[in-house]
Amino acid sequence: MPAETADTLAELHRRVEALRPTLLRLAVRIHFLVCKACPIFAQEVQTMRHALGGWRHYSEHDEDQPLS
Repeated sequence: MPAETADTLAELHRRVEALRPTLLRLAVRIHFLVCKACPIFAQEVQTMRHALGGWRHYSEHDEDQPLS
């Protein structure tokens, strides 16, 4: 492969890699728009985060109490 072709391919690869995060975000957003399960999953994750936050607060508060 000629050096000029290799340089051109390397530059093309760099440009595609630079676009990849943007394309991935776009693909995820499109997926969330059409997927019926994702909003349900997102609600489940939010519920778990809320529950874990409450448990964390409870366990931190519980450590401050003396054992009887």
